[in-house]
Amino acid sequence: MIISGGIEYNISGSTSLLVGFTFNNGFTNMFSNQDVIRTDLGDPVFEGINPREDVRLRAIANSIELNLGILF
Repeated sequence: MIISGGIEYNISGSTSLLVGFTFNNGFTNMFSNQDVIRTDLGDPVFEGINPREDVRLRAIANSIELNLGILF
């Protein structure tokens, strides 16, 4: 879901100042069906160590943008 809005302010003649705001809200998990294995100390295991615990990864992409510009 993307929500955005902005304004254009005429400075003089054909020159305008543009200001915009955008919010991007991701709905889906970017790491679906991916696990990371952790040791007893909580460190991630990449190779060769006997794992103790599986942890499900989860990340959703959200962003806030501020757009500025000058239009001639």
